[in-house]
Amino acid sequence: MRALIKREIRRAIFRFRPQRAVLPNDGCVAHAPSAQTTVDLIDGWHSEFPASTGVNTGGYARVFEDARVPWAIERLGGVQGASIAELGPLEGGHTYMLDRAGAKSIVAIEGFKRSYLKCLIAKELLDIKSAHFLLGDFVPWLESEPRRFDLIWASGVLYHMTEPLRLLRSIATHTDKIFLWTQYYPDDFAPTRPFQPPLVGIRQVPFEGKLVPHFERSYVLTNRPWFCGGVYSGCAWLRRGDILDALSVLGFSKIDIAFEQQTDDGEPSFAVVARREGA
Repeated sequence: MRALIKREIRRAIFRFRPQRAVLPNDGCVAHAPSAQTTVDLIDGWHSEFPASTGVNTGGYARVFEDARVPWAIERLGGVQGASIAELGPLEGGHTYMLDRAGAKSIVAIEGFKRSYLKCLIAKELLDIKSAHFLLGDFVPWLESEPRRFDLIWASGVLYHMTEPLRLLRSIATHTDKIFLWTQYYPDDFAPTRPFQPPLVGIRQVPFEGKLVPHFERSYVLTNRPWFCGGVYSGCAWLRRGDILDALSVLGFSKIDIAFEQQTDDGEPSFAVVARREGA
């Protein structure tokens, strides 16, 4: 009986306790919707949005207007009606351009959670109708995915792999056309100067009857805001010639190369369109 009385007293106190008013907070937006408000939901953007969106503060790179994309599309003979697998879309810039160029379907696989959410924001703001974004590692996805694609788009991913030749082999089983942009080491590379991320070793990997040196780098000491490189703790870079040789061995006999230049880190890079004969 005493316990019952105490419980009733507590209930009476709660009923008459002044209730705190519900106020706007960081979980709410108290003004009209806008593209800028949507972009500001996640900070640390790398891509600058098209002016037509009205977004004034985004990133610094004009990925939504990247000259590499129309160059590759022209070399590929267009992407109208094409099925595309895009590896590492980052923030959806190239996805947007491929969609506008007429791609029928784009499956884009992104491993970074923040970048994946940014892709969804870009899809909504820019009405990227043909794209379907997936969150996860595209390496095991490729190795278990039964579909073939008219084109595999791999911009900025090869040099983040721990097994880059494994990735190229997987790509080759799914398509006759590849777009690749990557950093590399020159063919006469000698590891005599410091790099960022640091070079930690050289591993010889057998590939189609030859040993291919893999220059291993570590991300452990990488200290950059909003890092969105590889999903692994390190990576292995290839030499320029070894990349082209691997594509040739995998059956891609028609090669176009452009945008040979150094990145902001001073490392060489290039864009490659690779096609099998008849593709």
